[in-house]
Amino acid sequence: MNNLQILSVTIKRFRGFPSSVTIPFTRGLTVIYAANGTGKSTICQAVEWLFTGGIADISSKAYSCLWGEGDMSVSAHCELNGVPLCFHRTEKSLFTTNLDGSGKKSLTETSLLQMITPNEIGVGNTASVNRTRRDWFRHSRWLYSNSLSMLVDDAEAEQRRQIFANILGYGHLANQQKSVQDYLRYLPSIQSFQKQHDEIALLKKDLLAHAAPPTVIKENADKKKQTLITFLNLTEIPEDLKTILAFSKEEMNKRHAVWNIRSQALADIITRWDTASSEFSKEPETRQLNDKLLKSLKDADITLDNLRHKAAEYEALVKNHQENASKIITAQDNRPQNSPLSVYVQSIAGRPLLTLNQQELRDLMPESRYARNTLHTLRKAISDLVATVSKHEFILDHRKEWEAFIKESPEKKDVSLYEMAVKDEEARLKVLTEQFNELSGLTEQLYSLGKAVVSQSSSSQCPLCRHDWKEHAELESQIARVGASLAPQLKVMDDALVLCRSALDDKKKAHAKCLEDFKQRLFWQKQIATADSDITTCIDKHALHEKIAYTPGVEIKTNYLLEEITHIDQAIALLRLDDEVNRVLSLLSSDSLPENAGTFQKVDYIEKALPERIVIEQELIAQNIKLLNDTNKQLEDHKIVRENIAIRLRKVEQTLSSITLFTQEFRRKWELLLDNKPVQKDMLLKYQHQHEEEEKKLSQIHQYINELEAYLETEEVSKQIISLQNREAELARIIEIGKQRKTIAENALTELTRDIELRTSQTIESLMLPASELFSRMHANEVYKGFDVADRGHFNWRATTETPIDDEDKELVAEHYFSQGQRQDLALSLFLSRAKSLGGTFFMDEPVAHLDDLNRVAMADIFRMMCLADRGLSLVLTTASDPLRRHLRQKFSSLSHPGHPLFSVVMLKGSPLDGIDIQTSIPQVSRPLYTPSNLRRTD
Repeated sequence: MNNLQILSVTIKRFRGFPSSVTIPFTRGLTVIYAANGTGKSTICQAVEWLFTGGIADISSKAYSCLWGEGDMSVSAHCELNGVPLCFHRTEKSLFTTNLDGSGKKSLTETSLLQMITPNEIGVGNTASVNRTRRDWFRHSRWLYSNSLSMLVDDAEAEQRRQIFANILGYGHLANQQKSVQDYLRYLPSIQSFQKQHDEIALLKKDLLAHAAPPTVIKENADKKKQTLITFLNLTEIPEDLKTILAFSKEEMNKRHAVWNIRSQALADIITRWDTASSEFSKEPETRQLNDKLLKSLKDADITLDNLRHKAAEYEALVKNHQENASKIITAQDNRPQNSPLSVYVQSIAGRPLLTLNQQELRDLMPESRYARNTLHTLRKAISDLVATVSKHEFILDHRKEWEAFIKESPEKKDVSLYEMAVKDEEARLKVLTEQFNELSGLTEQLYSLGKAVVSQSSSSQCPLCRHDWKEHAELESQIARVGASLAPQLKVMDDALVLCRSALDDKKKAHAKCLEDFKQRLFWQKQIATADSDITTCIDKHALHEKIAYTPGVEIKTNYLLEEITHIDQAIALLRLDDEVNRVLSLLSSDSLPENAGTFQKVDYIEKALPERIVIEQELIAQNIKLLNDTNKQLEDHKIVRENIAIRLRKVEQTLSSITLFTQEFRRKWELLLDNKPVQKDMLLKYQHQHEEEEKKLSQIHQYINELEAYLETEEVSKQIISLQNREAELARIIEIGKQRKTIAENALTELTRDIELRTSQTIESLMLPASELFSRMHANEVYKGFDVADRGHFNWRATTETPIDDEDKELVAEHYFSQGQRQDLALSLFLSRAKSLGGTFFMDEPVAHLDDLNRVAMADIFRMMCLADRGLSLVLTTASDPLRRHLRQKFSSLSHPGHPLFSVVMLKGSPLDGIDIQTSIPQVSRPLYTPSNLRRTD
């Protein structure tokens, strides 16, 4: 066996451990105590991942700690069969080193599993062997809560049998037994072959019973086949009979179809021969009459079209004259209104309007020479200019006044001179103040300051002591009295300060006045520039330079602009009157008007000519209406004539259509039989004889096909019977081979099963005795005496009792009768017995979670007994129970061993977010070590 002793494990960023921690394992019992969620199970899972590359029922995405830094890794210091060795696994590598870190050697998953598992484990390909070795190692070294079903339940007996077979030394036989069982399971069944064999035998028997004797011998068949080829022209197809018959039947079907069509056509021609003779004779005469009527109908249509065109012309003339009359009447009712325009023209002409021709009107109103759109655009432009001038009317009215002020006001350089003067005076005041302060004390300085403040205000309150002297003059006299007591030199300096301050105030006032005038200058300059810019922009925008000459600074007259608008409005009115007059003149004859007649002359002519034109238009309307009525009467008469011709034509066309349909159908059938040969009686009789001969030949060929098909069917049945006989023999051989294989495999399986059961009976006691003893220690006061194996080859556990339960049966199925705690007792007993057999380090995650207090005490004694009995056994137990930790500490505190403690406690504190702290404690020895000879059970 492969004895794997794990001395310590180092975990870094794995599951709940964010940083690197090292956990030592004692050769004996190591208790890992911590609250739930602190990392007890993580230690077991880390060791499992190190040696197997995975964790059962946990995704690989959840291995790495979310709050850690660096790479995930797990390392373990071990002794493998007594040889010190370190195993290391990261996310990307797997290797071993010596204890000092030297001698690094890379590993594969396969090589690692071969090192830590027995050689006889696993059969098949590499993936299958690795999976079997990984499962064996996981179930042999770890006891999780989900291990209960594997160790106890009958449903998991197959996996349990393999694991225990490896432990007891005959795992290779179990593998062979499973291989033989798999061979038998996947061995092809002979039932389907046997069924096929029986079906073939029945089919062969049926064919032999129903096979008809041959009616055609081979020589006759060949002759008839050749007849088919020649008659049906089958020279380009293969010469085997089956293919020839298929093509022959297809060709005969086509020929029969053609023969049937021709037979029907022949019968129709014979039946209709007399009718056809009559119809053929009437067809030319009827066609000639039809052509004559078509020509008459065409002539009638031409006459009708001419009359319709003439009526349409008269109707259009009537409509045109009616519209003209309506327009003239409307124009008479709405004669051009020219009163306002007449007054304006009369005012500027100074003579009668009817004496003005068109040229003179244009000279009086030059604006009327422009197009109306141009005048509208010009009017809008001048209106915009008027609005712009009105907007800046105040500025334009005060322009001369503002320009005079600007001419006399200070410029920017003057403001700068005043600023420099103020700064010079402030500098001089600062110098005098500093000189005065150097020679004076606090009192003199306060006097000077107060004097300066009082001189700048009219208040009666002292600025220093806040005393109110009622009158400002009184305050000044008091200050002057204080000044009289000053030293002569200070008096002189004080007077100089007073004069300097006064000069500074005057210069500041002058500077403020200059600055104010300069700002006013800038403001008015901006206002004038804005007005000039707006007016110039408006003139440029509307291109009014030729109409209005404007220069900035020159006054622009609003009245002049308004007069221009009036001229434009009257020109627009004149143009509108011209358009109206011309529209009315288009309805009249204007030959009597002078060529250059003026607008008002045209208006006078219209008023006189309108009544005469209305009378003329009404006469033309009456004349054209009479012509239209006459034309419509002629049109109706010709419609009646045309309808009579059409009725006769329809009757002739119906007759001709009936004759044509009959003759066309008759000719189509005749051409189907005799192509383009003339329609004659002797030709018909000759074809009738040929048709009858063809029918006889087709019947003979059809008989040949039936006889050859019967011959071919006989040949096919013979070949099918031979093929069935061959297949029947092949199936019989396959069935015999299958029976032999199954018999050999079943005999081999029987021998292997007998050998495994014999070896199990001989070796299981080494496992069952300690396991049963451990189980009985935990249930000595209960009804169960122990447990045994019902089927030693499959390890199905049975509980034994002192007295029979049912039908003399003292064994009960453990899976059905044990409670959860009792099943955990049984699992622990089997696991510890197996651990004792294998040796090395074993992990138990919460192994006593379902046990009562009595069984926990018994389990603690078992742990102590096993650690004392086998110095090479290491047990790692995780628990969140503080009473169990204290009880185990008390049980092991009385044991000692020179340089080798048998018990240690590893306490975990913290969280994955804050980190995990490790504390390891070894209890103090209270009395000498027990020896196996004086061990006894303690309650």
